[in-house]
Amino acid sequence: MENILSMLIFFPAAAAVVGFLIHKDSMRQFGVVVTVVEFVLSLLLWYHFDTNVAGMQFVQTLPLISSYGINYIDALRDALAHYHFPSDTDTKNKLKTFL
Repeated sequence: MENILSMLIFFPAAAAVVGFLIHKDSMRQFGVVVTVVEFVLSLLLWYHFDTNVAGMQFVQTLPLISSYGINYIDALRDALAHYHFPSDTDTKNKLKTFL
């Protein structure tokens, strides 16, 4: 499952290239299929995402031009893990002091 993020990124581009080969009459159905596949991939990513991990997930590193140190690095991180959301009791206490 570590390649799922790259599939989400590059699948629409690959589908666009294939879309040039699709007959004009079936383009709408092709678009629906591509959209459904992309949605299913995003659901798989969401399902396998672990909210208990604070670091990077779905990390993929591929050397592109290794002689120059150029790599393809792809990862996903929970951006909300660093923010403090008030608990229900904090909200109730602030509401009581406000009223």
